[in-house]
Amino acid sequence: MWTRAALAGGLILAGLVELPTLHAPLALDDYAQRAMLEGQLTPRRNAFDLFAYVDDTNRGALLDRGAIPWWTGPRLALRFFRPLASALTSIDHFFFGYGAFFPHLHSLLWWAVAVLGVWLLFRRWLPAGPAAVGTIAFAFAPS
Repeated sequence: MWTRAALAGGLILAGLVELPTLHAPLALDDYAQRAMLEGQLTPRRNAFDLFAYVDDTNRGALLDRGAIPWWTGPRLALRFFRPLASALTSIDHFFFGYGAFFPHLHSLLWWAVAVLGVWLLFRRWLPAGPAAVGTIAFAFAPS
């Protein structure tokens, strides 16, 4: 019985800790990825490729604009395989543009789904106490 109360209390507290993110502004990559979608950061990227920051298609333009330093290697490639995160960012931009509140709310809802998934997974394989502790630890983790 104590595990349910501890789990509920821990998750409510974790949710309260996460709540201020709803009012955070867009930052750094948020602007770059939206510019990629709009074709303002050469070249236009598709909805699943927003984490391809530097490659053969845009290295020269980024050098010309001063976005990467002049001493950058001629074969520099900076890209990450994150199609789901990229698609979700594209959806957020399509519906909310440069507004930050609803994309942050969207992320917070995905966080809640992830915490629920962790709870279900832990509860399946662990006793109630360790499952609750692990879920609370996951909910507070900065990732």
